[in-house]
Amino acid sequence: MPARNGPWLRLNWWAEGLERANCYLEWTTQKEPEFGLDRRLLRQGPKRGTMQGGNVPGGLGLDKEFFESVLVPQVMLYGFLGFEPTPGGFKVHPRLPQDWPELKITRLHLHDLVMDLTVKANGTIALHTDEPSTSPMVVELPKGSWQTAAPGAQVEGQRVTFQPPVGSFEIAPVK
Repeated sequence: MPARNGPWLRLNWWAEGLERANCYLEWTTQKEPEFGLDRRLLRQGPKRGTMQGGNVPGGLGLDKEFFESVLVPQVMLYGFLGFEPTPGGFKVHPRLPQDWPELKITRLHLHDLVMDLTVKANGTIALHTDEPSTSPMVVELPKGSWQTAAPGAQVEGQRVTFQPPVGSFEIAPVK
């Protein structure tokens, strides 16, 4: 796998992950069989040292290891989407790259709600929920005028207050 210089973002992260998983599988089964599927090192105890996570070789020390695996979701959620939870709902201030048609975050847990949140290049924000919420939600939006067809929604400047319905609806900028 070639080295990368500087910051980068891959949209096909799954392909790189699959390639790395295949390299690991080859290494564990052919080059270093003591790390293989039978996990002989686990039975040897800590005499071969410890891993980065403080666990024995062959085990995963998830208490200290792989904290960097949360960086990609955080960049998407807080960086490009500009998402910020608030006591009554959330703020969203999208900063999508120009060539991205949309960004979708699925299964976003917020208060008593699990939702899918999509931001489109034209500024439209789409929400989808599978279950109703028990409390109203306030969405704070970027500067501008906004409109929505969500049932019972109240639009006041840059704030939309609504009872999240089951299904999908959009909040769109007025053009």
